[in-house]
Amino acid sequence: MKVRRIGLISVITIAFVLGGFLSVWSETQKKESEGYKKEMQEKMKALDKKIDELKGKAAGIKEEAKKEFNKDMAELRQKQEAAKKKWGEVKRAAADKWEKVKSDMDSAVQEVEKAYNKVASRFKERKD
Repeated sequence: MKVRRIGLISVITIAFVLGGFLSVWSETQKKESEGYKKEMQEKMKALDKKIDELKGKAAGIKEEAKKEFNKDMAELRQKQEAAKKKWGEVKRAAADKWEKVKSDMDSAVQEVEKAYNKVASRFKERKD
């Protein structure tokens, strides 16, 4: 009987400790995800603003350059929309999918930044 009591007590103790650990881990993950969400939201707003500024600058470029610019902007908008879709997934992500969704979001934002830099650098080349 002592073996069973010790076994039961051990199981209860382990469950209690694990429950506390999971609660702390869950709280830590929640804080991390909230910080990440805030950071990404700010980054996406900044990118939106920069993209809008590019659109405004495009008014002064020549017609033949404008065609290429519009093509590049279409690609940029496509990547921007993909990032916004990923953003929706980030906001709804469950704990077990968090790392994957976060990684996908990081990649999507990097793609937008890369496309933005491509358009911005070509625009600068035309202006200089």
